[in-house]
Amino acid sequence: MAVLYLTEQGSVLKKTGKRVIVKKEGEKIADIPIIKLDSLLIFGNIQVTTQALKLLFQNGIDLAFFTYYGKLSGMLQPIKSKNIVLRNKHFKKANNNNFGLKIAKKLVKSKIRNIKYMLNNHLKNYHSDKISNVIKDLDKFFPKIDRKNKPKNLLGIEGVASQRYYHIFNKLVRAPFKFHGRSRRPPKDEINSLLSFSYVILTNELSLLLNACGLDPYLGFYHGIQYGRPSLALDLIEPYRPVLDRFVINLLNLKTLSKDDFGNKKSKYYLNKEGRKKYFRAYHQFSEKYRDSYINQIESLKKSIKRESRFQPFLMKDL
Repeated sequence: MAVLYLTEQGSVLKKTGKRVIVKKEGEKIADIPIIKLDSLLIFGNIQVTTQALKLLFQNGIDLAFFTYYGKLSGMLQPIKSKNIVLRNKHFKKANNNNFGLKIAKKLVKSKIRNIKYMLNNHLKNYHSDKISNVIKDLDKFFPKIDRKNKPKNLLGIEGVASQRYYHIFNKLVRAPFKFHGRSRRPPKDEINSLLSFSYVILTNELSLLLNACGLDPYLGFYHGIQYGRPSLALDLIEPYRPVLDRFVINLLNLKTLSKDDFGNKKSKYYLNKEGRKKYFRAYHQFSEKYRDSYINQIESLKKSIKRESRFQPFLMKDL
C-alpha cells in the first residue's frame, strides 16, 4: 500500500472504474489502481470529484489537504474504527498522570537515543570533537528525565537537549547549505524549511493512522491538550525527528536537492515546484521503509493502554 502525494497545481483527481486518475488540462498525468492506495496528501489548488471521494471512502482511504506551503487545512476520513471501548480507555489513561508520565519519559528518552545513534553513525565517517562532546552531554539528560514527576516538566529538558543537538547540526550538512539554528515561523533557510515540512507531513500521516487504529490523535500524553493540535501524533513523532533530520541531511548532502529547488518569499524559504517533485520522490521511498514501524509503535501504545504489554517507542537501532 502507498501514500499518494498530489502537488500538480490546477489538476483534478477523478474516478475511472476501480482506479483514480489525475488530469490537468485534459492530459492524464497519473493513473493508480485503488487497491494500491492507503492515503492521499493533497497540496494547494487541486480538485477532487465526488465520484473519486466516494471510491476512496469505500476503500478506506484517507485524505489530508494542505496549503501549497504545507500547512494542514483539514482531513477527510472514512468511518474505520468503531472501537469506542478503546477510545474510552484512551480517555481514561490520558487523565492518569502516572501512565502519561511513563509514556512521555519513554518518548523523550527514545528521541535522545535516536539523536545519539544518528550522530554516532556520522562519526564513523567524519571525526568531530564537538559532535563527540554533544553525544556525551546527551547522556546527562537521562537521570534528569527520571526525576521529573509530570509530563509537562519534560518539555524543558527535551528543549535543552535539542538545543545542544542543533548547536552542531551545521557540521552535518555540506556547503552550500548553512544552518544557523532552528527557525519555524517562518523557516529562515532551506534546511529549516525542509525540517518543518517533513515534520508536518509525518505528523499528519500519524494522525491518519491513529484515527484508523481507534485512537484519538488529539489526545496526547506528553504534549498537552490544545485546540486543533494533534497532540498524540506530536507525541509519537518525537522518536522519528532524528530520522527525518537524517533524511533531510541526505537530501542535501547527496545533492538530491540544490539551491535552485527553493524559493524565498518575505524571508520564508520553501520548496518550489521542481523541488517538491524531487522531495516527494525521495520521501515516498523513505516512508515506505518506515511505515511498518509507525504502525508497530501505535500498536504498542494500544496494547499499553489496554494493559496487555509495556509501550515500546521506536528506536533507530532496531530497524
